Formats: sequence, structure tokens, C-alpha cells
Amino acid sequence: MQDKKTLDAIKEYLSSHIQFALATNGDDPWIATMYYGIDDKLNIYFLTNPKTIHAQALSKNENVAAVIADSPQNPVSKKIGIQMSGTARELKEKEEIETGFAIWCKVLKVTDPKYSYEGIKSGDFHYRLYQLTPKKIKYYNEEIWDEADEKLIEL
Repeated sequence: MQDKKTLDAIKEYLSSHIQFALATNGDDPWIATMYYGIDDKLNIYFLTNPKTIHAQALSKNENVAAVIADSPQNPVSKKIGIQMSGTARELKEKEEIETGFAIWCKVLKVTDPKYSYEGIKSGDFHYRLYQLTPKKIKYYNEEIWDEADEKLIEL
């Protein structure tokens, strides 16, 4: 079920944050916190070194889960955050890498030219750009819904 009001709230929340935790499962479950940018379709772009545990896991299993939430929330206050599942993959094509870097760099205010398709192809930049495509998103916001009454959006 897609609800425009909920989708708009999800986009606004995702756009107001820059870090997320990504859970992968290669040989074992693993979780890593990274910086991200999003596009209009709610795809999440992130960078990581392909030698990391989570990148190695992605090369074996593209199914992931992720969470975005403010860690300084008061434990007795109304909680707000995003939980999602989907697939993640390393971007390989020039156009998709350029698009992903444009989004990631704009959101994070990164201007260093090594954060680019050319930077990757030069061999001097050891990170790679990945895209998480959400399949299910739960926006929990206890200011709107009671716990367990949150909307689950399937994309």
C-alpha cells in the first residue's frame, strides 16, 4: 500500500539525515554505519571500501536491512525513525556512478574531485559507490501513530 502522505513524510525524514546503519548477511550478519544521500525514488547512495566486511557480504548476498534514527532520542519520548529492507549493489556503469556521486556529494557537501567516476577509475580512490533500493519501508513516528500501528510501505 502506498500512501502519498506517508511517502512524503519518509522522504522528508530521509532528507533530514545523513547517516544510516546497514545490515548485511554474507557468511555472518554484520552491521555498519555510513553516510548517505537519497534520490527522488528513495534509493540510498553510500560509499564503502570493497574490502570491508559489509561490502564483502554484499558481493555474496544483496539482501539488506537498514535503519535511520536519531541516537540522542530520549528513551521515554516519542520515537521517530525509519526501518527498511531491500537490495544493495555496487554501481558499475559511468552514468549511474556519476548520478550517485552527484547526490552523495551534494547532500554531504563534499567537493573533493576524487569523489567521482574518474576518481574510482584512476585507482587512487579505494572506495566504491553503492545503491540501496528499498523494497519495504516502515516509518515509525509515535507523534503520529501508536507503536506497532506504523505504516509499512511496499515499493
